[in-house]
Amino acid sequence: FVADVNEEIVLKAADAYPNVEIVGHEVIHQGKVDVFCPCAMGSAINAENVASLNCDIVAGGANNQLESEQVGDILHKMKILYAPDFVINAGGLIAVYDEYEHTENYNYERVREKVIMIEKRLQHVFEESRLHDKPTNRVANSHAEMIFSSYA
Repeated sequence: FVADVNEEIVLKAADAYPNVEIVGHEVIHQGKVDVFCPCAMGSAINAENVASLNCDIVAGGANNQLESEQVGDILHKMKILYAPDFVINAGGLIAVYDEYEHTENYNYERVREKVIMIEKRLQHVFEESRLHDKPTNRVANSHAEMIFSSYA
């Protein structure tokens, strides 16, 4: 299932991938799917639509997928696993920071080692969420705050 506010892009996707089913961007979140992947607009999951989600997992490429922390609380209560956007999408930032830090000495393996750690960080967020019955967005935010405060 695919949707976009730009109909031309959706039609190109359908041409390239014949098994794709086009749905309206205003109802894409309602589809019965395993994983819902908001990949463009922030606040894709909000107070108005969160109750109509029909998925097991939310994991997408968009920044700020949740309208608020409270929407993450609702996902948790609905038993929908949320993969916090800034955790799963950290690879690009890791690569850019490495280029900045090592301007003359880019090393693919060094970047790859850091990017591979995303999986462990995400697993840690999921495990802490499960153990303490806390929403994953709040666990991830807490981890981020600890990391940021260590640089202060």
